[in-house]
Amino acid sequence: MTIPEYLELIEANIHTDKPKTDQLNRKNRPVTLMRHFLRTNLWSIISGLVAAYFLWVFHLQTGFPPTASLTTTSATYLALFVFFLVAPFVQKLRLGKIIEFEARVEEARAEIKDVRTEFRASMDEKRFRN
Repeated sequence: MTIPEYLELIEANIHTDKPKTDQLNRKNRPVTLMRHFLRTNLWSIISGLVAAYFLWVFHLQTGFPPTASLTTTSATYLALFVFFLVAPFVQKLRLGKIIEFEARVEEARAEIKDVRTEFRASMDEKRFRN
């Protein structure tokens, strides 16, 4: 997702933690939107920085084009680079019985839709009562 598409999503009020429009005046609007973008994409940013670090260390070990042979240490750095590069995009991550992470994006979207429809129905009931 590109930044302009993300800003359009924020403007379309898809995200629930969108700042109120009266808080978004011309002076602090870019700062508020950037804070929101960083808050929601922090894992991707940190993972990308860590991946860049491991690529840099791999480059220091082997050179570009590779002048030194591929050792166990440099192969480990390369594997860590690939791991952190792909980490934000995986749906399920499991490291033995210690760590298990599963992104339940579709379930979360369905729950959000259910909550929205229930909220709108309750608001409509209140309007008809008055």
